[in-house]
Amino acid sequence: MKTNKFPLFVLAAFLVFLISACAPQQKGSAKAELPVDKGFAEGNEIYFTHTEVSDAITNGVKGGSMSGLQPSVFDNPPGTEGYSPLRRLNVVTWADPAKACELRTAAQILQAADAGELTITQPGVVINMPFIIWEGGKR
Repeated sequence: MKTNKFPLFVLAAFLVFLISACAPQQKGSAKAELPVDKGFAEGNEIYFTHTEVSDAITNGVKGGSMSGLQPSVFDNPPGTEGYSPLRRLNVVTWADPAKACELRTAAQILQAADAGELTITQPGVVINMPFIIWEGGKR
């Protein structure tokens, strides 16, 4: 007995069309969620992302960063001369963690280093750390 496969093909094609029409449709550009970390730039709170490295502050004040320590500090936020999402890693270690305090600017960190309160080491690593939200802007 010979059967006509055309009606079966039409039914299958209709079912594929119907199922695909029920799928959620994406509008606009693709969206993704990234983990963000809190930091400071020129004393202002910012949020940034980094996927390649752990925090650069090794001890000291407990705070709101992913590591549970003080948030990272940046110079040159977006819109200022010298901004780049690529950052050279500076590892900060307090000489006496009991005397640590929250620092919010690069100038404060350099002053503390000059005073011998902390050390800054550069392991030679460059990290992609774009700002997500900053004073006066966001991505």
